[in-house]
Amino acid sequence: LRLLWSADDFAIEPVQPANLLVPEEKAAAIAAGTSLREGRQLFAEANCVACHDGAGVLSAKGQAVSPMPELWQNGPLLADVGARFDKAWLAQWILNPHQFRPESRMPAVLQGPDAAQQAADIAAFLASQGAPVSGDLSDAAADGGKLFGNLGCIACHSTPQSKVGNNFNRVPLNHVSVKWNPTALKEYLLDPQKNHPSGRMPKTPLSEKEAAALSSFLMSFPKVTLAEVPAGDIGRGGQLFATAGCIQCHAGAPGNAPAFAKTLSKAWDSGCLADTEAKRGKAPDYAFKPSQREALRALAKEGLRSVEQDSALEFAQRAVAGLRCIACHQMDARQSVWSSVTEEANMLGALKGGPSKTNPHGPNFTTSIPQLTWLGEKLQPAWSREMITGGITDKTRPYVFGRMPAFPAYGEVLSKGLSHWHGFSDKPAAFGSPGGELAEQGAKLLGDQGGFACTVCHDLGKKPASAPFEAPALNLAWSPQRLRLEYYQRWLSNPQRVDPETKMPRYSDSSNRTQVLGIFDGDAAKQFDAIRQYLTTLLN
Repeated sequence: LRLLWSADDFAIEPVQPANLLVPEEKAAAIAAGTSLREGRQLFAEANCVACHDGAGVLSAKGQAVSPMPELWQNGPLLADVGARFDKAWLAQWILNPHQFRPESRMPAVLQGPDAAQQAADIAAFLASQGAPVSGDLSDAAADGGKLFGNLGCIACHSTPQSKVGNNFNRVPLNHVSVKWNPTALKEYLLDPQKNHPSGRMPKTPLSEKEAAALSSFLMSFPKVTLAEVPAGDIGRGGQLFATAGCIQCHAGAPGNAPAFAKTLSKAWDSGCLADTEAKRGKAPDYAFKPSQREALRALAKEGLRSVEQDSALEFAQRAVAGLRCIACHQMDARQSVWSSVTEEANMLGALKGGPSKTNPHGPNFTTSIPQLTWLGEKLQPAWSREMITGGITDKTRPYVFGRMPAFPAYGEVLSKGLSHWHGFSDKPAAFGSPGGELAEQGAKLLGDQGGFACTVCHDLGKKPASAPFEAPALNLAWSPQRLRLEYYQRWLSNPQRVDPETKMPRYSDSSNRTQVLGIFDGDAAKQFDAIRQYLTTLLN
């Protein structure tokens, strides 16, 4: 569904998403529906199906027609975990993950007076799985700090120096220097999905030197003081790993918690959803907020089948929030986090100076990062998918030091959902007919001799822009592969209506005419189509 409008001073276009129309009489129903969706998402992300048998209530794994992608996702693989993490930190993490990451979906699985000893035992067992790898990261913390600011890490993660009142709910890293083996951290930054394919930490294109510098910076954080832990027993830890619930989430083994068919017949006010420690008993502690417990209870009343009835559109809406896309990209009326933490980036030296051979780490041009507001209308689904999964190795915006990270596990359904979000099919859409009799005139219109001088800022295939200066732009040869035709037409008609911050000038007036009168007598529609026809001749 697309809702379009027009007026005397602009052509037909989608209604701005920021102009939300919410009738007051529907507010209660919207709130109830929002709570149900939150419960549904929590149910999937908390991996409830890992411990509880869904027979008679849910389809068997792999049998649901359209399940939420988050359903049945395993936790990180723990092979060689001893080579990555510090044993004392592991014990404290297992005892209470939320002390390090308040929003973590990892529960505190151990309860009672022996919890600390049991956590130490499991940590001893896990630490025995692989030996720490030594390596020299060199003292590159200063360069790593600049990279942290200029690659956008600072938009998703806070540092120990972050202002408490300016945190933007970022993931804290103050414990990272006591958690990681330095060399293992470098390897993790090079490929975060190696041990957690469905993890939210993306794969950012990094060189070995850059990963080492980032690791050096992160390991320079002041070490937090961990509470003392008792000595652990590897044998007991191995048994607990199999019986305490760890193996259900991390290896996909069948759980032994009460079946959903049984729990649904009772009020969801005990066990994992208990309001008090006494009612929770030995059940895992997810640190749910009161509103989250109410959302899960509302889901239970409605039935659990909705987790098997997902759409790509709803997944895209969840993923944009869960993958923190707005950390780097502006969307609708929301500014990116990255553009809001420039003071912190400056403290790291990230924004001082421009990218050059002598200073390759600064600055990031956060205002040049594309907004997400019209992404589903703008990009061809195939291009969007390849961009999200990391399949496009050439930088479309080489003038931005930041790099689009890859989310391989999410690309297919996310690109589909983004198209649906904006009312478009996820099927390939032609960029109009190829070539054509107007193509020759289109080539002239791109130039600076009697044309719009597009090639001053834009590369054209292998021909570089003549004088981009403060307004470098994308290579126009990619346009037919990247853009949907409708977006191309709307963009050229009035770029500022699409993106008020763009440096792209408007060439046509409200009468759809341009000042280039020597070609088609200034008919903007015909001129813009001529440019389109020429661009299609540049496809490989």
